[in-house]
Amino acid sequence: MGSGAVPDLLAAFRREHPGFLLQLQQAHGSALSEDLKSGILDLAITIPPPTDLHHTILATQEICLVVSDGHTLARASTVQLAELRAETFIANPLSYNLRQLTEQWCQQAGYEPNVTVEITEFATIRELIQRDLGVALLPRSERPLPGTVEISLQNGPYTRDISLAWATSRPTAVAKRFANFILKVGIAQAR
Repeated sequence: MGSGAVPDLLAAFRREHPGFLLQLQQAHGSALSEDLKSGILDLAITIPPPTDLHHTILATQEICLVVSDGHTLARASTVQLAELRAETFIANPLSYNLRQLTEQWCQQAGYEPNVTVEITEFATIRELIQRDLGVALLPRSERPLPGTVEISLQNGPYTRDISLAWATSRPTAVAKRFANFILKVGIAQAR
């Protein structure tokens, strides 16, 4: 979420409310949820939505297969997960939601994904794919990396929800205004 939608949302908020100071924290979804519970954070955009905090769904991300433009599947318009049985995967660590989804979906297709590289940042995963070091299941990118191809997965839905979650404590006026802005504008329409 660090490129594209969230920076666009922050820029749109700043244009409308230039006097506000926003302190941003980027972290794993479960860490953000814990910071909301402890009162360190007022609001968080989280994936997946926290089950034990108030939240609202902002958007749903399509998860697709990302391959290098030289990969044998690069010209396919869709692919079934079962076709990826022999592929080398690049993925997030096991504690990440998308890795858990990747494992679950591949198991449902009848195999364990052969993950040879684990890394937290999607941008780095895309760079490794560009260099033919493997394939990955990733959110469809607003700004695809040259040298990579995104392919829709058949027999889905293969998606995950993005939510706005808030602290259990009483929100500040700034947090309320920012939350209302996010809910009004939406995460995908912030440009």
